[in-house]
Amino acid sequence: MIKLLKYLFIFVVFLEALIIFAPKQRLFNALLHELDINKVNLNSYVFSEDLFFINLKNTNLLYDDIDIAKVNQTNIESYVFYNEIKVNKIKIDESLNSILPSKIDEINIVYSILNPLYVDINVYSPLYKAKGYVDILNKKLIMSINLSKQFKSKYPKIMRQLKFDKDTKEYIYEYSLW
Repeated sequence: MIKLLKYLFIFVVFLEALIIFAPKQRLFNALLHELDINKVNLNSYVFSEDLFFINLKNTNLLYDDIDIAKVNQTNIESYVFYNEIKVNKIKIDESLNSILPSKIDEINIVYSILNPLYVDINVYSPLYKAKGYVDILNKKLIMSINLSKQFKSKYPKIMRQLKFDKDTKEYIYEYSLW
C-alpha cells in the first residue's frame, strides 16, 4: 500500500512539473488556432504567464472579423485535477446592445476531475446572475438565471428563449451544442 501511494505521489508530482514547465505560449497558440477554425479571433491582447496561469489583458473578441466584445482580463489556471477560466469585465459592442446586455462583470468556467462529465459555468452581471453547466455527454448547455426587472423589459428577444421554472422561480436556458 505504501509503495502504491509512493508511485501515485511521484506521478502527481510529474504531472504538476509538466504543467509548470509546459510551453504555455505554444498551448495558447493551439487554442487560438482552434478558435480561428470557428471564426473566433482574439486580438490586441497582452499575454503573460506564470507557473500555473496564463493571463490575457485588454482583449478584443471578434467573430467573423466583427467586433463582439472587449475583455478587461482573462485568467486561465491549469492544474492536474482542476482547471478554471476567469473572464472579468466584459463590455459587449454597442451594435449588439439591443440583443445582449452591455456589461458582464465576471464569467467563471470550471472543469474538475471530480465531476468529469460537466463543465460548471457562473456568470455575474448587473442585470442578472446565471449558474449552469455544460453536459459533455449529452452535448447541452443548461443555465438557470435570476433576472432583474430591467433585464426583462429591455431584452424581450432573449426572454422568448427562456423557460420559467415555477418551483425555483428562475429562468432556464437550454442549448444543444454541436
